Amino acid sequence: MSTPDGLLQRTDSPSHGALDSFYRASRFLASILDLDELLGALLHEGLDAVGGTRGFVALVNRSNGDLELRITAGRGWDEMPTRRLPITDEPGSGITVRVVRTGEPYVTGDVRRDEHYRMFFPDVRSEIAVPLLNRDGRAMGVLNVECETVDAFDGRDLQLLLALANQAAIAISVTNSRARETMLIEVGNELATCSNMDELFSRVVHSATELLRADDGALFQLNSDGEFLLLRAGGPLLADHAGKLTYRIGEGLTGSTARDGLPVRVANVRDDSRWRGLYPPLPADMIESFLAAPIFVPDGMWGVLRVLRRRPASYGIRYDFTDRDEELLETLGRQVGAAIAQHSLLARQLRLERMAAWGEMSARSAHMIGNKVFALRGQLSELEHLASGDAFSREAVLALSQRSRQSLHSLEEILADFRDFLTATYVEPKPCVLNTAVESIVCETIPEGGPIRVELELAPELPMVSLDLRRFSRALSELLENAVTHLGKAPNSRITVRTGLWDEEERRTFPQIPFRLSLASGSGAVRIEVIDNGPGVPLENKKKLFNAFFTTRARGMGLGLSIVKGIVDAHSGVIYEVGEEGEGARFIIILPALGDKASEGNLK
Repeated sequence: MSTPDGLLQRTDSPSHGALDSFYRASRFLASILDLDELLGALLHEGLDAVGGTRGFVALVNRSNGDLELRITAGRGWDEMPTRRLPITDEPGSGITVRVVRTGEPYVTGDVRRDEHYRMFFPDVRSEIAVPLLNRDGRAMGVLNVECETVDAFDGRDLQLLLALANQAAIAISVTNSRARETMLIEVGNELATCSNMDELFSRVVHSATELLRADDGALFQLNSDGEFLLLRAGGPLLADHAGKLTYRIGEGLTGSTARDGLPVRVANVRDDSRWRGLYPPLPADMIESFLAAPIFVPDGMWGVLRVLRRRPASYGIRYDFTDRDEELLETLGRQVGAAIAQHSLLARQLRLERMAAWGEMSARSAHMIGNKVFALRGQLSELEHLASGDAFSREAVLALSQRSRQSLHSLEEILADFRDFLTATYVEPKPCVLNTAVESIVCETIPEGGPIRVELELAPELPMVSLDLRRFSRALSELLENAVTHLGKAPNSRITVRTGLWDEEERRTFPQIPFRLSLASGSGAVRIEVIDNGPGVPLENKKKLFNAFFTTRARGMGLGLSIVKGIVDAHSGVIYEVGEEGEGARFIIILPALGDKASEGNLK
């Protein structure tokens, strides 16, 4: 602690006014939720309590090495040419910068005689600057109070400002912790609902980078032989190298994490003999801090999640990872392991269910095909009888031929359903314009001039989507044909096909649809609705509507909507029926979008 001689020798107890200030500050923590409002209240309380005329709260920006003025009070701040102070160890960099670098308070009774003072206002004479320290002892910022009188502050003033600075540091830490906890919960929810593994891995890397304020991240998976790690997903600097970069077990810091099954944290990679820098996402001389955590699944080691930070812009501050950062990455690693295990379990369960469905489908198909073959045999026998008889009837032969064609058509439908059911989840999506695809499918499925009126409501400027057009056409046409069947020949029959964004308003309108947006992409989602004014779906049928073999029709195998759901699932989307019985059916398909950069409007 640096002060002029004798300034802090007083040990008088704080006055009642100072205690009142401290108690009011304590109440601020409980009553004010906005951080800037709280810091402003603490600054003004400090100014009033010690008789200061001007002050500020500045926070450290570790990425650019600056001390940034967050809250100011008093005259003249609006005329300040800059609100950033570079954190350097150069002489004359300022008392505030010195406090941040050393983590110690500083008091001066006459700034004109102080070698560290950097003049902003010519009327300043006395100054107190106290650090805002986190629980790791690192300075997050500084509380600064100035006065126009020489030797204006004493030891009691310093004690009070230290207490207020401690309150401010607690508020900042709590705010940061809440933000991290909220993001961690959101990440957990995202991982629990993600069905696409590549998307899941990208989300994990993005989340780790955001949570730990890192410059880049990467996720490596152990190969089946346990010999090397393969990059599965990377941040913006390594994303293009997924599936190509590898580390042998024990090689470098990343390989050491997998070999030992323990987190690895290094403040400066160049000081660690294990560092190899084989595939640095940043130039080797710019990488500074390294943090990696192993990922385990019930069967053992699965891989490694790592993050990197570049060398800080100023060596006057520490920017390496902390104990809390390590705990956070380990927590995220456990979440990832649980999500991978859950996905594997669901995939295994899905395979078993599909195998069971295939078995049931094979039995049903064999029975239905057998019936059709039996009918065809009878029709062929009847044809032979007609051909060998004396009373040959052309009309009878044509009628028999028509019945045979119908039997063959039924066989083709059974085989087509069987094929579509088996291949519904195998898609090859490509970027496409949603409205163009929807309009084309509708026109092909329901030609104009029929008894059913079809209305297209296509929202403009939608982001593009990634679709396997052949598969998606099968899904959307099935919904349209399903609507046509249920409408029958009822007068004033109408089908509405609508597109639009899946936004917050839609989510509130249909809370039963559990579609979550990706944290990683932030690209949003689109919806496609197929609405009819037919009888609607009875409530008791809604939960089994997409089950294989469920049908209310006299004909068919009941695979249509099950195939639709499989195709939508394969596109990382969801489908729900949200209509009211007696008012018509309403199917909503929600698909992830590709983002604003690839929008339909950009193609015009």
